[in-house]
Amino acid sequence: MRRILVPALAAMAICAATPASAAEPFSPVRFRAELASADIAPVGPMRRDPLESFNRRMFAFNAWLVRDVMNPVAVALDRATPQPIKTAGNNVYQNLVEAEFVLTNLMVGQPREAGISTLRFGINTTAGVLGLWDPAARLGLQRTEVEFTEAVCGMGLRPGPYIVFPVVGPTTIVSAASLTAFLGLEWWALTHVSMMLANGHLLLDASVGAATLRYSMDLPEGEDAYAAQRKDYRDYLVKHCKVGAPAAGPTPAVL
Repeated sequence: MRRILVPALAAMAICAATPASAAEPFSPVRFRAELASADIAPVGPMRRDPLESFNRRMFAFNAWLVRDVMNPVAVALDRATPQPIKTAGNNVYQNLVEAEFVLTNLMVGQPREAGISTLRFGINTTAGVLGLWDPAARLGLQRTEVEFTEAVCGMGLRPGPYIVFPVVGPTTIVSAASLTAFLGLEWWALTHVSMMLANGHLLLDASVGAATLRYSMDLPEGEDAYAAQRKDYRDYLVKHCKVGAPAAGPTPAVL
């Protein structure tokens, strides 16, 4: 049963998960929609990209990975997996990431919202049968999703140099280091509940990270795709971290 359950949940995550997880939320498609509805104008490309040579090689690798591996696998899984199973798998995962919103809300000084996520996780894990259903929402408990990069910025940490990792995609050095430490701590904490749960959650995080990479590679054609992705990520930092936002005076360096 264990050998079947964890890979099945991972497959569901690849097909059905959206970048709502705090793991690695950046998605140009979703972000452009948010930017269009916000009172924030897009800004120019990053003025500093000290790792550009490395980043471009990783970007090319990710483009190949998404085009020739992830997309065909995701399409095949999507066709082979019944919609109720995909929905159930996504619901279970959304319950598991509730713990991440407990932490990110605390990081930005929102203990009330962190408490709501704690209650939601407890209620939905028990009464909702591991998160298959969301009885907490019927009680009026709605979670506040704070993305991990936003939480890091909320602690006063600057994002650091822009970097593109294989499989992960665009991020910054500080965000990547903080997220790695958090995932390790989360895995260690879950091992005290169940090793199966800890490993399954880690695999699901990796699966959703892969799904997010697919979203991040949805870029305009006919231009420098790497520069377009880098600009999208800079706009994302402006919106969520207030870094490098246009101002009346001299514009500060972003990274």
